[in-house]
Amino acid sequence: MRLEDSDSSLILEVCERLPVGVQGAGDTRFSVTVRAGGFEGRCEDVWIGAGELHQFAVDLERLHRERTGSAELASMSPEEFRLAILVVGNAGRIAAEGYVGSKHLGIRGWYRNRIELSIDLDPTTVLLLREQLVVS
Repeated sequence: MRLEDSDSSLILEVCERLPVGVQGAGDTRFSVTVRAGGFEGRCEDVWIGAGELHQFAVDLERLHRERTGSAELASMSPEEFRLAILVVGNAGRIAAEGYVGSKHLGIRGWYRNRIELSIDLDPTTVLLLREQLVVS
């Protein structure tokens, strides 16, 4: 799934979904690429739990129907990935906000890389996102 506007883009690709019958069934590994303000970052091992994905689907459905609130998705690893689809203002505008990031060990300790994004979305994107990323 690709979300984009003139300044930023987010590409979410399902790489692996753990099958029924194994521990963590439904947990899903994504490849995430974010481009914003001339910078780009990619993380290929973003794991999101099955329960988190299910709640995201429920929240996207409600957001689409009621045009209020938000739907949020976050990786199992803290500060690695976050996506919020939200209604902005009274006119029902839809936006995506979030980030992709990583930590790495340098000579003087741990360092964090992170690219944040904010994208104006067409309202029809909400249900497309649900259909392409989430198994109900």
